[in-house]
Amino acid sequence: VLSFRRSISEIFDGRPMNKIQQTDPVSWHERGKNLARFRPPNGESFEDVQKRAVTAFEKLSALSDPELILVSHAGVNRAILCYLLGMPLDHLFRIGLDYANLNVVENGPFRTRINSINVPCPDKESDFNKTDGDCRLD
Repeated sequence: VLSFRRSISEIFDGRPMNKIQQTDPVSWHERGKNLARFRPPNGESFEDVQKRAVTAFEKLSALSDPELILVSHAGVNRAILCYLLGMPLDHLFRIGLDYANLNVVENGPFRTRINSINVPCPDKESDFNKTDGDCRLD
């Protein structure tokens, strides 16, 4: 679903933070002043990401069975989690998300509940298999 894609400026994408600070100190400074609303050149702000991702998440949640698996980039996941937690988006990096870990959200008829955040991929002994760094249902 395109609403859960990562969208970032070419200037920032895949570059170490110290290189961004060196090559574009003005943008780096502006980002630090207002993380949620800063929009890098040819990119979108975390506020923009949150608006589109939460809208899509709510639509999918309303249409799906009680179980929904959503795979996305950490920035998108953090933006959704901030919304669900009622947490200011400027604090999104307070949520630690490691590569390929799981966030478990229970979406009931009267409430949404976050059951766990940043859970390592289950091991081979569980209902999941870990193969080549990926989690998949058997």
